[in-house]
Amino acid sequence: MSDVFMDNTNYSAMDDNPNAYKKGLAITAFILSILNLVCCCWAFAAMTPVGFIFVILAIVFALISLITKRGGKGLAIAALIIAGLSLIFMVYLNISFKPYANDIMLFAQNAEKYVNDWDETHEVPAEFQKYNDPKYDQLWQNYNPPCQNFTEWYGEVWIKQFKQQGIGGSPAPASLALA
Repeated sequence: MSDVFMDNTNYSAMDDNPNAYKKGLAITAFILSILNLVCCCWAFAAMTPVGFIFVILAIVFALISLITKRGGKGLAIAALIIAGLSLIFMVYLNISFKPYANDIMLFAQNAEKYVNDWDETHEVPAEFQKYNDPKYDQLWQNYNPPCQNFTEWYGEVWIKQFKQQGIGGSPAPASLALA
């Protein structure tokens, strides 16, 4: 029979906290913050509720992990920093681009109608006339291919793209699809 020696030489401060080895919340917060950062890189995903749900969950999980002194303190802090930066970026995108995103969604939901209307009248619908404002002309001129104004861009780029996808009107010739 062997002798068992009991001593406290291996005692550490982590043994006082039973939660010290539980890193699940910190890891989850870090993964959610990274997923949210990836969503932010894709502008339209950053303007959806999914991005905000990820960032809120990441912040909550990281804070719980830190407050209850669970393990993974570094991951929890990193998750807070990444989620905070993502939140700032998402708020910026929502403030800056939400009106344009709403118009793109409106067009996408009614693409066939807008393409057919263009084929009949060659006029920009009233709800998109605001982009004919001269303050946007520089944007259309810097687009590839360059266009002089929104009406030209709408017909030559936007409508043509939807026709190539087979939405409304007659599809563009194959030679244009390769260009």
